Amino acid sequence: METVNWMYLLDPEGMLKILELALLSAAVACTAQYHKDADISNLPEWQTNRLNLFYVVVITGLVTAIFLFVSFLFNLDKRCGSPKGFTFFVTLFSLTWAVFCAVSSGLFGEVVLSLQEDKWDTSKDERIQWRYQHAQAAVVIGFLSFLAFLADGILHYRITKSTQ
Repeated sequence: METVNWMYLLDPEGMLKILELALLSAAVACTAQYHKDADISNLPEWQTNRLNLFYVVVITGLVTAIFLFVSFLFNLDKRCGSPKGFTFFVTLFSLTWAVFCAVSSGLFGEVVLSLQEDKWDTSKDERIQWRYQHAQAAVVIGFLSFLAFLADGILHYRITKSTQ
């Protein structure tokens, strides 16, 4: 039976994975808060498409990051063939997800700009301002997720190169 690798939590790889989990969870929460009070079918189609893309990227990234975190925490990566191959997979995933986070955040950012043009940021209605602020926060957190995944990909790339 494998033991828990508590040192993973203190390694840069573990800290980055925890940061990714926190950022992706916050992005899901902010995005859900943005459209919780409104029927999503009331949004224009282009906004709905960008919102759905953002959700897919963030939730898929969150699920995969949880899987990777648990794999490293319980040393399951050592059972998956070569550890170098698993690290290479993490490198590819992280760099790919960095791009997905940047693109989906940029597209969802257009929704926020549209809301700003509709004067959501200066509305007297607190519910509208609340929703606008959460949409804005989701975009910022999405871009921070891009940076976390990029750093994770670079770190794992260096690990892959050093084990040759």
